[in-house]
Amino acid sequence: MTKEEYKERKQQIQDKRQDIETKIKESKENIKQAKIHYKNNLNQRKKIKSEMKMLKISKNS
Repeated sequence: MTKEEYKERKQQIQDKRQDIETKIKESKENIKQAKIHYKNNLNQRKKIKSEMKMLKISKNS
């Protein structure tokens, strides 16, 4: 392998590494967003459930 080939190969590896690191960061960010959405949905469902209970109680009274 000549010096040119070596430098070229080294650059390709660095580029791939950087692409992978970027993908990992994006994935972590997506996971964070998904967790936030899940929590928000869960809280919304809890609110709706409690409102439904309140409606049932007020109807029965």
